[in-house]
Amino acid sequence: MPANTPKANADALLQLARERFEDLTQAEEAMVRAAGDGTIANCTLGESDTDPAHAEQWSEHRVIRADRIAWLCTEADASARVSHHGIQVKAARIEGELDLRDAEVGFSLYFESCAVLNRINLHGAQVKNLYLPGTHTRALKADGLKVGGPVLLRNGFKADGEVRLVGATIGSNLECDASEFTKPEGYALIAAGVKVDGDVFLRNAFKAQGQVCLLGATIGGALDCQKGEFTNRDGKALNAAQIKVGQSVFLHRGFKARGGVSLRGASIGGPLDCEKGEFNNPNGDALSADGIKVDGAVYLRDGFKAVGRVDFARADVGGLQWHDVAEPASAKLDLRSARIGVLWDDEASWPESGNLYLQGLVYAELGIDAPTDAERRKRWLRLQPRFTPQPYEQLAKVLRESGHEDDAKEILIAKNQERAKTLSWRRRAGYWLFGVTTGYGYRPWLALAWLLLIMCIGWALFAVGFATGAMACTKKTDDYRPKPCALIYSADTFIPLINFHQADYWTPDAAKIVHIWRLAIPVGSVLCLYFWCHILFGWILTTLLVVGLTGLIRA
Repeated sequence: MPANTPKANADALLQLARERFEDLTQAEEAMVRAAGDGTIANCTLGESDTDPAHAEQWSEHRVIRADRIAWLCTEADASARVSHHGIQVKAARIEGELDLRDAEVGFSLYFESCAVLNRINLHGAQVKNLYLPGTHTRALKADGLKVGGPVLLRNGFKADGEVRLVGATIGSNLECDASEFTKPEGYALIAAGVKVDGDVFLRNAFKAQGQVCLLGATIGGALDCQKGEFTNRDGKALNAAQIKVGQSVFLHRGFKARGGVSLRGASIGGPLDCEKGEFNNPNGDALSADGIKVDGAVYLRDGFKAVGRVDFARADVGGLQWHDVAEPASAKLDLRSARIGVLWDDEASWPESGNLYLQGLVYAELGIDAPTDAERRKRWLRLQPRFTPQPYEQLAKVLRESGHEDDAKEILIAKNQERAKTLSWRRRAGYWLFGVTTGYGYRPWLALAWLLLIMCIGWALFAVGFATGAMACTKKTDDYRPKPCALIYSADTFIPLINFHQADYWTPDAAKIVHIWRLAIPVGSVLCLYFWCHILFGWILTTLLVVGLTGLIRA
């Protein structure tokens, strides 16, 4: 048989192993032979149990000692004979620490449904591909690991200890579907600064007890955590602060976090989808996205649930959808200084009073079916814990630009009504007068209504004065004397810069007293007092009417 056939290569590799190690188990021989001929070493060896949780009960024939694997990876003569398919092992019990620190492994490592009784150390190593589907291990230390292809820790993979991929470089996907990472008092998975050219999948029954840390990670594709469960009740369940994601982030449809989720300062090239996601951190931030930048929209909708604060302060996002939220009373929504393209919400999803923060929020428009009427939007603005004018002005601007001019004016009037509550009583009096007479400059017709009302009051009072003789003529020697008219006299004394010549000839007589039955009524004194008030109100209301109609003064 030619020496370069897979069988011949496997035989030669097995001979090298027997020369190096005196006692090879059946599983070790199967692994070496499979590495040489490019097949998978099935180490069940006739046993039906393939569950790594029962590995302690497996026979000794299924044991592979970790130093045998390291020898295949690092011994030059041995690694030269490993097939391009790499080392492929199924259902073996691996004893001892698998130490491949700083090793340059030119082929793939594939361990399916194996039980690694100690930790795996790949610190600073280089590997073509790393596959550990269904494998159970203790800790996995792989800081600085460089993998040309994917890293697959999925389909039943379990780690009872810290999994470290700090600063690792992965040329394809990092896949952790249907896997469990357990280190309740620390990091279940820490991949700070990891660089993944493809996608990161922490989804479909992924479970972590302890923090999952992706701080400062760079992901070329998407971060998908659909149906993943993250638990770290005393801190962050998922820390993806400063992360850079080329495509989308999915924390949706069955995603559950018991503990905080941080996306502070993250940069996301697509949407951030949290539809039907559950974020639970009652004593802190349920979802912290302070300073996040999202090129697409942010979906907090259709059953989205947050117990704790949802923080998008200083965020820059294409759109924010906050509607059909589950249990909105349990959430606090912080949008301070955020910049949003389209804000889409519904009244039923608004937080309770005191749990909405809008100061500095800037948005271009309101989404389809979002409330645009002033009454509901005033209730929305009053959910803030304290009054600030900017949210009112921003909403009015958006309403005006979308054609809701009257609603915009109502919002600005509401702004001034709320502002008045914050002023001292002296300043509040003047502010109140400006409001009731002109609607703070947005209802100038109010000044006209007040003007007509006071003119009519004056008409009635001056008519009584003329009828009772309480109006004295001031120019008795003139040949011409206009006939007194209470209506014209009221207008003449009330409207500045208009002269009907009634006021030139008539004025209230302060000394005039009218007797009715046994009562002496000082009609003249009352008319004198009202006369000066009439003139004063005329100047005030006429001025306010002019500035209101011209728009010179608006609060």
